Formats: sequence, C-alpha cells, structure tokens
Amino acid sequence: LKIVIIIFAPILLIVVPTAYVENGPSICIFKNIFNFDCPGCGMMRAISCVFHLQFIKAFNYNKMIIIIFPLLTYIYIKYIIFLYRKLTTNDLS
Repeated sequence: LKIVIIIFAPILLIVVPTAYVENGPSICIFKNIFNFDCPGCGMMRAISCVFHLQFIKAFNYNKMIIIIFPLLTYIYIKYIIFLYRKLTTNDLS
C-alpha cells in the first residue's frame, strides 16, 4: 500500500489540472494568520506547473522551484529504489 501511494502521488499531480491548484484556497498557516507570504508560499502551485511543463509560471509562483524540484525528484527516486530493494529482499517491516 505504501508503494502504491508513493507511486501515484506524482501521477495525481499530473492528472489534476493546474487551474484547480491555482484557484484553490491557501493552506499556508503564515498566510492565513499573519497575511504575508512565507518562503514556501506558492511551492505547490509551482510543482503543479512543472508537472504540466509550465516552467515560467512555476518560477513566478516560487523562485526556489529551481532548487526544490530537482531535490524532491532525487529524494523521490532514492526512496523508490529503497522500497524496491526492501520488496525484493522480502523485508517489508
């Protein structure tokens, strides 16, 4: 079940239209309480834009996408490899 969730999370971001993510309410605590943007504000919209190949729009939402998206991709691939190795050695604890 864990592997299925990990694999289908990015697929869900690809299937969901960017407009849905862009027009949704903000879930940022800093934005909602203090009414100012934190350094992570716009990152979910930026990631959604990257999945839909809208790189300029992603950069406009959050400039840190240049660093964060490759880092998240690296961590995601490493974790998939880790889970695969656990699965092939039958060590699913």
